[in-house]
Amino acid sequence: MLKATRTSSSSKQPARAVSMSCSSASTMLSSNTHCSRTSEEVDLSHTVKFVYVHWNGNDVPFAKKGRFGVVHGAVQERFHPYHIDFDISAHNEISEQLIQEKLADASGTGKKVLDPLEAATRQARTFTASPSSQEALLNSKTGAKAPPMVGVNKDAVAVQADDSAAEAIADVRNDATETTWTILSYQDNDVKKPIIAVASGSGDRDQLRQHITTEMVAYILWRTTDVYEGITNVKFVSITWVGDQVKPMAKAKVSTHKGAITPIIGPVHLALNATSYSEITQTIKFNY
Repeated sequence: MLKATRTSSSSKQPARAVSMSCSSASTMLSSNTHCSRTSEEVDLSHTVKFVYVHWNGNDVPFAKKGRFGVVHGAVQERFHPYHIDFDISAHNEISEQLIQEKLADASGTGKKVLDPLEAATRQARTFTASPSSQEALLNSKTGAKAPPMVGVNKDAVAVQADDSAAEAIADVRNDATETTWTILSYQDNDVKKPIIAVASGSGDRDQLRQHITTEMVAYILWRTTDVYEGITNVKFVSITWVGDQVKPMAKAKVSTHKGAITPIIGPVHLALNATSYSEITQTIKFNY
């Protein structure tokens, strides 16, 4: 069983609204969520656009990032609808120019044709591509249609889950069983295949580590308890394990599965990410 301790935190304080211009936004961001209003000229008409910005600073403690990740979905709903969104952690990841470029891409008004100098440079870099294929690529881009206005991230793709995955999750959440953790992963360690249950148990971290490798991607649900003000509470922790030997293409594919994996795991009190065994600790700190 995991040992849980608590630390004080200001994350329980209610969110507050802050109004700002884009030029001053980068100096005021700490660990907050903002929605900014700007405008874009389309067919000689100025149209109002709304931009959603989720800022999670690099200096935010690791455990607190996990806590904020649990409530982010509920906060995001308060800002609907908007035209584009940013998820950033550094000041140089947002600017007036970046906002306008992303708005232009979303509305289909952005320039897609490369100037002759840049086109020649790219052609030299991709010497294996024929001119005809380069031209076809440019033509396909210029004919792209504007995407619809969205209020949530649509990048997540569908992921199939085997019945064993649902049964393993239910077993961990069942008060009548002694199971405290379960590991889900992709069948045959192929990120294109369904999610299946790999292992379950009631032991400690060392027992769990026997079932994960540095070449695999795994989703772990861990059941623990926390004593707060003399009351023992059941807590659930999810750990997304991406081994440091996982291939880059597989990592990129997995990043699009986050939105589909969350409903499979279900609600948790803390969400963590790990790439090495040392990051899976026996002591979990919960913020109140």
